[in-house]
Amino acid sequence: MDIYNAKDIAQHLMVKKTITNSWKLQKLLFFIQAMSFRILGQPMFKENIEAWKDGPVVATIRTLYKYEPEILYSSSDRMPLKDKFNDIIDLTLELFGKKTPRELRDLSHIKGGAWEKTYSTLGRSGIIDSELMKKEIELHEDINNFLNQQVEIDETQILPEVKDIINNIKVLEC
Repeated sequence: MDIYNAKDIAQHLMVKKTITNSWKLQKLLFFIQAMSFRILGQPMFKENIEAWKDGPVVATIRTLYKYEPEILYSSSDRMPLKDKFNDIIDLTLELFGKKTPRELRDLSHIKGGAWEKTYSTLGRSGIIDSELMKKEIELHEDINNFLNQQVEIDETQILPEVKDIINNIKVLEC
């Protein structure tokens, strides 16, 4: 099973999308992890996601963004990702990337969702359980329905259909 560091994923996000806000970066990492669980049945990165007051946070990335942001913008030590993970990042950016940080915060606070359940039971900095992450996208009915209509999960390879989904979204936006 391939699994990356959250820093690797954050660096790819910074290259693919101009992110000037830690909130947005944190929420996109949360949704990338949720999409990875939904599509591949596994996490994309190994770090825990914590339930903080304003939503899910990968603490190591928050620290890097706050004190050493140049590391996240650096491409010199960026780990190459397998296509299936790049495809999930692209799909997540198509679905969530145009949202404002506040909209992403609201989406991550969905009733019955991973953040809400963790924050209400464990409080600030409670670790969001992977079982809750696996169910997160199912709570976003429009996205889950879209994925159910378009994607058949194949555990041995990335879904060729993911690229079609991205293309369909781009067509719908035009």
